[in-house]
Amino acid sequence: MWLFAIPFAMSGALVLWAGSMDFPFYGAAFGGLALTALLFVVALLMRRTKGTVFSANSETNLVLNQARRRAVSYLLLTVAMLENAHFLFLYLLLANDNEAMNGVWLAVVLLFPAIPVGLVIYVYRRIRIQEREIIENDGKAIRTDDDEYWANGFTYHNPMDKSVFVPKRVGIGETVNTGTLTGKLIVWGSVALLAVVIAGVSFMLIRSELTSPLLTVESGRQIQIRYPMYSYSFDIGEIREITLVESVPSGFKMNGESTNRYARGHFRLRELGKARLYIFKNNPPYIRMKLDDGYIFTMRRIPRRRGGFSSSSRG
Repeated sequence: MWLFAIPFAMSGALVLWAGSMDFPFYGAAFGGLALTALLFVVALLMRRTKGTVFSANSETNLVLNQARRRAVSYLLLTVAMLENAHFLFLYLLLANDNEAMNGVWLAVVLLFPAIPVGLVIYVYRRIRIQEREIIENDGKAIRTDDDEYWANGFTYHNPMDKSVFVPKRVGIGETVNTGTLTGKLIVWGSVALLAVVIAGVSFMLIRSELTSPLLTVESGRQIQIRYPMYSYSFDIGEIREITLVESVPSGFKMNGESTNRYARGHFRLRELGKARLYIFKNNPPYIRMKLDDGYIFTMRRIPRRRGGFSSSSRG
């Protein structure tokens, strides 16, 4: 298990590197760390899995169970390292300043998951082939009937089995034993987490619909743009150029919100590069401010919900 120090070091290095960048993209940086921790916990739980009885020969059972645990442990370790590389590529895509490389990084990010998926399929097929060959040569196979514990063919519930994970009946991989306390926590914890994510996303969407960015000038020098999660402030002396424009160049979102009505947060725009947008779409003119580290686009006037416009700044 100590080998998991390698993917933990990889994910930690990405987090530290991201923290030193202008746009840290912590979602991509911490993704590798979170996934490594999850795979490490799964590997620990797999070590506690009760051995399967394949044969009347105890040595055959020992060999097959040890081989399965070893193969799955190394599989989880390899997947952890591969996924850390995947999150690195994702980070490089988000932080890329060269538009010509966007297609390359995007292709790498989209195609890379095929590697761990293919590896999982290969390893579990090799495990099954090995088990079948050894059992056939052993000649003392034991067939067990545990149909009563498989409620619908793929859900396993056996309170007498202390294993948290058991091999799937259909397909490849493992499934959770909901008859154990840990199994219940995993299943219902996943449901609760999904509910929290849905509620959080819904709250953010509703808040975005009801909240507009507010630009203020404080003490005659400090410009504040207030908006949940994407607030920003800078000194008026940092403005290198300020222009009233009728359109915003096309680009893509790096970390922010973008709907058919508005765009807010961090974006990368064609010909301009890094930019912060606080705009309603199709409602020009826009105020464009050029700073040393990028551009800021804000509204000259904020459209009201029932027609008309209101001022977007006060000071």
